Amino acid sequence: MQRSLSLAALVFSLSACTARTGATPTPIPASLEAPSAVASSPTLPQPEAAATQPAPVGEPPASQAAEIPGAEGLILRGVFYPAPGPSAPGVLLLHMYGGSKADWDELAQALQGAGFAALAIDLRGHGETGGTEDWALARQDVAAAYAWLATHEGVDGARVGVVGASIGANLALVQGAEDASVAAIGLLSPGIDYFRVVIDGLIEEYGDRPSFLAASEEDAYSAETVRALAASALAEAELAIYTGAGHGTAMLENEPDLTVRLIAFLARWLIPEN
Repeated sequence: MQRSLSLAALVFSLSACTARTGATPTPIPASLEAPSAVASSPTLPQPEAAATQPAPVGEPPASQAAEIPGAEGLILRGVFYPAPGPSAPGVLLLHMYGGSKADWDELAQALQGAGFAALAIDLRGHGETGGTEDWALARQDVAAAYAWLATHEGVDGARVGVVGASIGANLALVQGAEDASVAAIGLLSPGIDYFRVVIDGLIEEYGDRPSFLAASEEDAYSAETVRALAASALAEAELAIYTGAGHGTAMLENEPDLTVRLIAFLARWLIPEN
């Protein structure tokens, strides 16, 4: 697939899928605050957006409800956004604490428009999935959802990434560290320890695969975390630091540039050039 769309053209094409700037940032929930701070790491330079972008494709198919068997018999409720073409790259989307699969709708539609398939799920204890919060079992749920997407008809299982926000970002890195088939990860506002889902040292276990790391400066715990992860990464780690953008998926609403950069990153690693 050609990746020749200019950055300006991609910004225009995604504008319908991005929300207004300047919205009130969403603070990190008190229940996510970690017991200790992350060791400070030097500020890394913020990379420029990729010069090449995914080419636009045809009208995306309608989204579909998905039911995925999770750990201990719980059915995970999700929504699948099919790609417009066959053998497409896929992206698993994991929401933040207190959120739901609906938080990803605009990004998922933008991903479809760039040629991706996407799957957003409600984590256990959230949304239509229901059940009781259990972050140890949630790791197994994420693995099950990833396998569902990677083996879905029309998805190229060798080109699947995971994007998460807040606790979803921690779960995305866990999945990447434990499954060598994960081709790329995008972490929005991760923290070294959310609900005992500890990611210290996991970026090294993730190894020589690329990562996209984003946080807002005033969200200090997450900002320090992404800088520490970038400093420890063994492969390319694109760092996106904003100001006043809020926490997790709120950044997608407050900073449309984030959607553009995230999709450009995923396209660069999951959509091969002809």
